[in-house]
Amino acid sequence: VAGVAALAAIFLSKQAKASMVDSAQAGLITDDQGTNVEPPIFELSFPTFGESMKTSQAGIDALKTREGFSATPYSDFKGFSIGYGHLMDGGENLTSVTESEAVALLVADVNFAESAVNSLVKVPLTQNAFDALVSFVFNIGRTAFAKSTILKRLNAGDPGAVDEFARWVYAGGQVNQALVDRRASEAQQFEA
Repeated sequence: VAGVAALAAIFLSKQAKASMVDSAQAGLITDDQGTNVEPPIFELSFPTFGESMKTSQAGIDALKTREGFSATPYSDFKGFSIGYGHLMDGGENLTSVTESEAVALLVADVNFAESAVNSLVKVPLTQNAFDALVSFVFNIGRTAFAKSTILKRLNAGDPGAVDEFARWVYAGGQVNQALVDRRASEAQQFEA
């Protein structure tokens, strides 16, 4: 959520700078009252490939839906989780969380998945593809993603890499219907 606001602020700031450059190149810059002013001296810096992406609000919302909300701890394959899939570490003793506390935990937890996708994927991604991969990595972890065929196929520019989502549906050696549904949702978001 905070990441979305920060991205919007950066985008608007860069749009304003671009607008000033267009006016400066025409030899004319005006203030908010239409008075000509001296063009400011600054360097433009626009996003380039390789800069870090952040999960969109739609991506956070999809992740919340996929994880589901639990106000109390529940056992999963990795230990105990709470809220929207927050895996509690050994030092945490959370007995309950509100939905807003769960959202705050989720937003903080998403950072590791964003970092993994940003550092491991070497090809440009759409926002939807990035959001889907963050959801995927949030669920399987960085190490598994780093060794995955989906990553290899993505980085090779293989458009069929999306098919790899469907292979990640096992929990405890058995096909898990919740994971089948989640992977279908992630694949659909990836291609949207």
